[in-house]
Amino acid sequence: MESITTTTTPSYTSSGPSAHKHIWLITGPAGCGKSTVASHLASALHLPFLEGDD
Repeated sequence: MESITTTTTPSYTSSGPSAHKHIWLITGPAGCGKSTVASHLASALHLPFLEGDD
């Protein structure tokens, strides 16, 4: 079986900070790991993590 590898690049270019701001919401039932997932995402994306229960 042969392996296929593809590389993609974004179709946009950036010359500075984005004018767009994003808010990521992680939702789900109690105890399903929302805070854990959100914490890992924030760390991986170098973004602040705000806990709604605090």
